[in-house]
Amino acid sequence: MTAKDLEYKKYQPLRDAVCAVYNISQEQLESTNRKSNVVSAKRMFFYFLRRHYFLPYAKISSVFGMNHATVIHHHKTMKGYLEYDKETILEYIRVRDMVFEQNSFVTLNDELELLEREKLLLDDRVDKIKSEINYLKELENGN
Repeated sequence: MTAKDLEYKKYQPLRDAVCAVYNISQEQLESTNRKSNVVSAKRMFFYFLRRHYFLPYAKISSVFGMNHATVIHHHKTMKGYLEYDKETILEYIRVRDMVFEQNSFVTLNDELELLEREKLLLDDRVDKIKSEINYLKELENGN
């Protein structure tokens, strides 16, 4: 077992959680498989390693034998998904709750942040629907 293997074992709870949420094996997570669920799982894994474990991109990429720019791309993509994609948000919450204690500062703070983002999206959608309804009413009344 190499030093890299020993270091990587610290993140076993995260690997287990990501594999469980995405219904993949650890071998698939560490493979070069490009199926969408495997890529999504890797993206989530990289995001957690960077955000919650504060690992540098180069270290994450060395474990997976890839270029650090690929990890940067996955991290940025995940940030984008976490702003708009409800399924990804729910997967993130499931992984986070499996890795960290429920109702810890980390989980509650993250959940508040995600709910506030979702509220903004919902408020925008409500405003658009109201605007469309008003427009249709005006058309109906002949204005």
